[in-house]
Amino acid sequence: MVDHDIERNTDYIRGTKKRFSTDDNRIDAYPQIAKLFEMYYNDKKRVTTISFDTKNFEKRTQECIVGYKSKEQRLFDRDNAMKAR
Repeated sequence: MVDHDIERNTDYIRGTKKRFSTDDNRIDAYPQIAKLFEMYYNDKKRVTTISFDTKNFEKRTQECIVGYKSKEQRLFDRDNAMKAR
């Protein structure tokens, strides 16, 4: 589902109280249920973003470590070659 669909559906749930006239007190819970779903969805988006950022950071860190070690090895080899002359 895309953000728009989720927002539309939570708005539909939130508006249930306005669409029906009944003496049932449970209808008062629909706006709260919509708010709960909205908060749950926002939390899921935040966790997904943080997880993606963490994985991306770990990948970049590994690439940096590999690049550093490669550069270090090249400098070491160059120094040894210069000493051998």
